[in-house]
Amino acid sequence: MVQKLIEIYVFLFARARFEKLNKLLYRLSLGGLDILNYKTSKVSGEKSFLERYLANRSGVLIDVGANQGNYFLEAIRANQGLGIYAFEPHRARSMSTSVAHTNVKFIPVMYLERTEHD
Repeated sequence: MVQKLIEIYVFLFARARFEKLNKLLYRLSLGGLDILNYKTSKVSGEKSFLERYLANRSGVLIDVGANQGNYFLEAIRANQGLGIYAFEPHRARSMSTSVAHTNVKFIPVMYLERTEHD
């Protein structure tokens, strides 16, 4: 059934004049799958997920690719008893200033620079 619908759609809409419509439908479908539509942790559902999942739990949270630290800050708000290790290997990214007042342990990452001899 699904395959038949796809065949009909392709027959009707796989034309250059429908390119904008197809791109719009594609973008809407990605949004429906919660891809490429991050605005805030509340809108995305991450905040409620962390609050429900981390409540009354113990353990360690590892944030690889911590960027500016927004995700683990939400995790700390949800459960202050967690041990949190944050890694951000990209030099251009910097942790937010509010991160310094948390129980997060930052792990130094060695940066490998390419030279013209590599």
